[in-house]
Amino acid sequence: MLDLRGLRQKLAHFVEGFVYRTDKLMPKVVGHWQWKAPPWVPWLGRKASAFRSYLNADPKRAIAFAVGVGVVGVALIWYLNLPEPHYVVYTVNAPALTTYDENGIKKIYPLQVAFTESTAPLKYVQKVVTEGISLSPAVPGSWFWTSDKELMFTPKDDWPIGTTFRVRMARRGFVDQSVQLGEYSFDFDSAPFTAKITESLFYQDPVDPNLKKLVATVQFSHPVDTAQFEQRVSLALAKDAEYLGLEPDSVKRLAADSACPSCAAKAVELVLGRGTGAVLGSTLDRKVLET
Repeated sequence: MLDLRGLRQKLAHFVEGFVYRTDKLMPKVVGHWQWKAPPWVPWLGRKASAFRSYLNADPKRAIAFAVGVGVVGVALIWYLNLPEPHYVVYTVNAPALTTYDENGIKKIYPLQVAFTESTAPLKYVQKVVTEGISLSPAVPGSWFWTSDKELMFTPKDDWPIGTTFRVRMARRGFVDQSVQLGEYSFDFDSAPFTAKITESLFYQDPVDPNLKKLVATVQFSHPVDTAQFEQRVSLALAKDAEYLGLEPDSVKRLAADSACPSCAAKAVELVLGRGTGAVLGSTLDRKVLET
């Protein structure tokens, strides 16, 4: 039979010894320290003592205080046990970069909002929305419920470049009356104006080895203002290109088409000066493109 009394005594001796050793060891490890209560602690104690005296002076006060505490407690329990509201969430798909086919015809992509549950009022499904939602800054275009779970905005013209937009939805009337959204506004960004080198070639004349040319293709995210581009583009030798015998004037050929190509140099840095602009108005800061 298990001796519980003996087990308790052994446990008590162990705890007593542990505390004794800890009490001796801790000062050697962390040193001695003292703690002084901040001024608000004794102040709070005095206020509590005064309040206790105030309640004890009149039983009615104590009863009223007890009732008040009880009411607050019941209200808190009721609030904590309320059923949590069910919110419908959604995913925002920002518009993709506008693309161009071989004929230069552009394809503008819409803003898409996908809801996890049926959200649109049935009378608005597959119809244009004319109220209850706004886009800031304003862009001409139309909102359309493609289904009861998907909302789409298609601009009349191309999206402004590199712009942050905010969409606000009305709490009443825009979505079905049984639906409650977690958020009634959201932000999204349109594609920025960028440039990158997609291809570069190095050429050395087989007859005259001193004649070296380098050709590169610069691709812009949006149609570029070719006049501004030609005025602001320049060449700079890369730090490791001296062994090729290149000079900044080695390449002076420029060309442009719907894909906005231009030429630069292999092992040469192509510098786009500040203000190189797209047809839609956005400009680049000074940018160095490495071939």
